[in-house]
Amino acid sequence: MSSKLAIRIGVWLMIAALAVLAAYTGYVTIAGIFTEPDTPIAIQVAIPALVAGSLILLAAAFVQKMKRRKQEDVEEVEY
Repeated sequence: MSSKLAIRIGVWLMIAALAVLAAYTGYVTIAGIFTEPDTPIAIQVAIPALVAGSLILLAAAFVQKMKRRKQEDVEEVEY
């Protein structure tokens, strides 16, 4: 196994592990907030609104990037 391949595998394993840990931490936090009876209703409404707004902005940026990529005319540059 080449060292470049080993580095790539190591990086992807670290990214995967961090993603799993972040997802679990987020799940436990959100579950704790929504199952706790003393949590204010404003917080219970604000968190889903924040997530939905973030996803909408991310999707809009992705769509805009794809439209811009289709419109780009790449011309060959002669030196």
